[in-house]
Parts: sequence; structure tokens; C-alpha cells
Amino acid sequence: SRTTVVLAMDVSRSMCATDIPPNRLVAAEKAAASFVQRQGGATQIGVVAFAGFAQVIQPPTNDEEVLLDVIASLATGRRTAIGSAILESIDALAEIDPSIPRSVDPSDPPAAAPPAVPKGAYAPAIIVLLTDGASNVGPDPLEAAKQAVDRGLRVYTIGFGTENPGGRPPSCGV
Repeated sequence: SRTTVVLAMDVSRSMCATDIPPNRLVAAEKAAASFVQRQGGATQIGVVAFAGFAQVIQPPTNDEEVLLDVIASLATGRRTAIGSAILESIDALAEIDPSIPRSVDPSDPPAAAPPAVPKGAYAPAIIVLLTDGASNVGPDPLEAAKQAVDRGLRVYTIGFGTENPGGRPPSCGV
């Protein structure tokens, strides 16, 4: 009941594919909105949107109305930076929980990684990654996921799409 969740939402243009009616992005937005509506007041939820880069759109809050507005206002962009989304989610969680170290830039070799939490230990925080595809820009998603694991953060992935993506309008969302 005191968990913090960051929803990392893929807003790449491939989320406009219509194999899931009306399109993947709308399906992801509906799933995220349903999740928000089912949480208790003690659960804080944040939103990170990612396409070619990742950005915190809403820091963790328990204000359901704000979260639903943010989720409904997502717009698409180019590319898919899954690793960036995970790292940005770690940092969003670190902002509100000082026991969670910020992410380390994988392209900065001198940066020292924090010590890993003991095996089986978890922070009271979760990253839920909603995406339809493979990363094609930014940090390696497996390296980013390892950083999350080292901090005791669990990362759950929810995939959207089928083998036949159907049509794709030039943009979707708002």
C-alpha cells in the first residue's frame, strides 16, 4: 500500500499501429488509466514518457485526476529509447526516496555505481514499462535494467502489439 510506481510509457510512432483497436497508444493509455483508478490513495504513481529520449512527465503523486490528465495527453515522437526510460524512471524514484541511488550514465566510465542491494531485497518501488517494441536509440536496456535491479527496483514490462501491426496513421494520441 506504500509502493511507488513509475509508468514508463512508450510514445514512439509505432504505438500508432492499429493492430490493437483503435491503436496501441490508446490501448496503453487505457491500461495505464485503469491501473491508476484501481490504486489506493497511499500509492504514488509517476509517468515517464519515452520515444527518442525519456522525460518525467509527472513526478510520483497520488492525485488521480492529474495522473489521468497526463496519461490522456501523451503525443508521439520518433525512435524508441527503452534504456533511457528505465534510467529516467530510476531517477524519478530517487527524487522522492533518498535510499534509492540515482542512475549512472553508462557512457561515463569514471562514474561509480552504487553497491547493489542484497540478493532478494527490494525497494518499495516498481517500474512498469509499457512498450510495443525494441529499443533503437539510447543506453542498452539490459544495462539500465541491471541498474534498477542493483537498486532493488523491480521492472515489469507490458507489451502491446501483434505480429501484424496493421496500418499506422502519421500520428496518434492527442
